[in-house]
Amino acid sequence: MSSYRALKEILESLPLNEAKQQQAAELVRQCSTQELQSLGLSAPPRPVVPKNLEKLPIRERLMSVQKVIASIEYNHSPGYFYNVSKDRPFSRIMDTAREVLREAMPIKCIEAVFLGALLTAGWEGTARMPLGLKSGVNGETYRHIVLVIHHAPSQKWGALGISRREELMFKDLAFDSLSELVADFKAGYEKWWHKLHKARIGLPFEHDVFSNSSVCWRYCSVSPAKRNWAVCAGILDKFGEDYKLLASRFKVLGFAPPAPSRSQAVDAGQSKAAAMSVSPVRRRQGLQKLSTATPPATTGKGLRDVSMMSEGISSSVCKVELKASKLDGVMENSEGQRPLGCIGADLAGALSHAQSRCDETLEGRITGLGPQYNEEEVMGRDSENESDEDYDA
Repeated sequence: MSSYRALKEILESLPLNEAKQQQAAELVRQCSTQELQSLGLSAPPRPVVPKNLEKLPIRERLMSVQKVIASIEYNHSPGYFYNVSKDRPFSRIMDTAREVLREAMPIKCIEAVFLGALLTAGWEGTARMPLGLKSGVNGETYRHIVLVIHHAPSQKWGALGISRREELMFKDLAFDSLSELVADFKAGYEKWWHKLHKARIGLPFEHDVFSNSSVCWRYCSVSPAKRNWAVCAGILDKFGEDYKLLASRFKVLGFAPPAPSRSQAVDAGQSKAAAMSVSPVRRRQGLQKLSTATPPATTGKGLRDVSMMSEGISSSVCKVELKASKLDGVMENSEGQRPLGCIGADLAGALSHAQSRCDETLEGRITGLGPQYNEEEVMGRDSENESDEDYDA
């Protein structure tokens, strides 16, 4: 039997199991171009990237990029045609995006994010961040990812991507906040009877497509299925305000994973920025120098979790010790100790300053990377190991 007839018989018995797929792939290599065209297996058309994209208005640019992504067929098969590993330098991920443009084989949402990052690189005033979405219906779990776009001059948010559902891919640059954008995706899931369990957003991609830096795919996480949406929206909007600072610190520190857990101490020798951070471990070490006679003070207003500090030590005492450490040379008594009660009026100002900055120090700098909001929302605390998950939305 000729390869053409064997391949035709296999295609008549769709869907194919893994063995049939391998057999069909071998037969395709043996058939001529004319035979493949007669079976409807001609090579897919290559996507055409419009020229002079940077000269178009930002919304038209975004729509043009989405058309390029949508021109590539969606991959309904279980596997992938490309290397979709996210644990690679950014330049290698961009190599995969270029391969998508060359080969034009079917893609899923993760390849669409790669391609979107490549085509939007260098756009002035824009930030591109990965947004992972985890939903469930009838006991099944589904994962999806899109590329969030923030245009700083207009302060508008949008998204690029591909999906089997129109509601879960492209979003025009028309949302006033990150929470509004995620809420629109949440409504899209609910339209198809899905429940959005988690929304996870990473730090912005580099604009240099040849950068060998790592990518922070997950930094902030919210659980709409477990928490009030108003709380989730507040966390997302806070991230939307702070992502530039977080990205710059991530670039300096170069941590991998990007958001270390609270138990991981920041090595002061790694960088100047790390040395200047106020980590929980360093606070505990400093607190051990205080006199045991120091009475506990009232917990600071913004403190949400004091389990990382010694029992009975308040946020105010923590900050006071940091300020008082600068006065060691003049405040020590004959025994080399410096009781808190002896500091006097000079320390009163430090105490007031400590109270005012309690929120930022103990809530906002849990890991030394900057304001990471609430412990539950920091990606380093995710209990699930989904670094190599399959995307099926």
